[in-house]
Amino acid sequence: MTQRIVDPDLWHELALAREIVRLHYVPTIDSFSYLPTIPVVDHEWGAGMLAYLAFRLAGFPAIMVLNLALACGALLLAVIRPTGHRTHPGLLAICGLVALPLIARGFPPVRAQAYSFLFFVALLSAVEAGKEASRKWLLWWLPVFVLWLNIHASFVLAFAVVGLSLAVAVFGGRAAGGLRFHLLLLTAMTALISVNPYGPVFYARVLHGVAMQRNLIGEWGPVWSAAILPSVFLVLPLSVVGLLYAFRCRRFDIHSVTVLVVIGTAACLHAKLLPYYAFAWLFYCPKWIEGTSFSREVTAIIAENSRTAALLWCGITVAAVLGSLWLGFWRAEIPERPRGDAPYYPVGAVEFLRDNGFKGNLMTPFNQGAYVSWRLYPNVRVSMDSRYETAFPESSVLQNLRAYSGDDWEPFASRYGADAILSPRNSAIESRLARSQWAPVYCDQSFSIFARPGGTLASGQHRPCQTEPL
Repeated sequence: MTQRIVDPDLWHELALAREIVRLHYVPTIDSFSYLPTIPVVDHEWGAGMLAYLAFRLAGFPAIMVLNLALACGALLLAVIRPTGHRTHPGLLAICGLVALPLIARGFPPVRAQAYSFLFFVALLSAVEAGKEASRKWLLWWLPVFVLWLNIHASFVLAFAVVGLSLAVAVFGGRAAGGLRFHLLLLTAMTALISVNPYGPVFYARVLHGVAMQRNLIGEWGPVWSAAILPSVFLVLPLSVVGLLYAFRCRRFDIHSVTVLVVIGTAACLHAKLLPYYAFAWLFYCPKWIEGTSFSREVTAIIAENSRTAALLWCGITVAAVLGSLWLGFWRAEIPERPRGDAPYYPVGAVEFLRDNGFKGNLMTPFNQGAYVSWRLYPNVRVSMDSRYETAFPESSVLQNLRAYSGDDWEPFASRYGADAILSPRNSAIESRLARSQWAPVYCDQSFSIFARPGGTLASGQHRPCQTEPL
């Protein structure tokens, strides 16, 4: 279920982690970009450290194994509860067929969000155990919460889950002790946010990140957008059907269904949240459906054909394992050419700059800047990378985007001192660069590099275009 194309955010996480190791502290002043930046508050710094540790141990294969381990861990927590409740494997398998396509969207190697899925399901387990067994599970949750907030900003979902539990307790007339416990838990979580390397400013920056619009990033768009709808048009309605069936059978509790509906609504508005909805659906729905007429029919069919079912699932398991080995699940992909909407990277262009000893400021697109930083920093600083609100004011992001659309690129390059420009082939800026005095020094099927007139790169060895762009 994991993907193999490296996520753009991983590059800046690795670059920051390498810098933290070098400096022996977490920096708040950005050194990767030459554009105006804001004080850095990187809520993914912990994920970068874990990825960098894996990379230092065994390179990208270790990162791929880490990604697979995070996926398996979250799935196991979703189907195995600490209270000892066991759902029939056949029912879990059927529910998994609905949830897995949505979950798989969240595991390109290796996003900080992958840790959040694990922590999110851990929180659902702790809350469920607190309702059915003992509240000590929620106390054990607090150190896990500290880990989460230092790895990814999705820790704010914890406040939604616990806050909804408090709201249900208030409106449900629960005993005062339960209300006090939830209030103390929320207070403790709020206080623990201060356990981070950035100090109190972390509070304001996380709130700003939650509230800001992300219109420039497609995955934050609604599920009915053209780029997202084809991949969810079948399984998302099926999950709603399962939820409605559980409602009809009245086999749910108010808190759980409220969590699922709230997360589901948010996921419809912001497709990046779909895996959270799918994990919550897989966590709750099998238990709700268990004992219904549908569940009894499924288990009866499996019981009557137990040998066939066992052979079928053994065959699927063997096929999945052999398929993963044949595809080389441990091999990360770093594409040099565009393939649909998948990210791709200027591998050849970076090698050219390294071979020519380039040092200076390189103007870069949003999705490729972090890769350049990982490969060429500190000799090369970039204009833009995918950190967005983490290090850049919105004005810098918009200026860089406008320049790559072909508008005002020359004043932008001159104002901030770009020594070279990395241009995707067939882009608006490339056609304007080709008619300017900037020197084309490198070209492949995906990217070209133009050097400032009179610079050392412009007077060095060139690699003119010998292939047609894709």
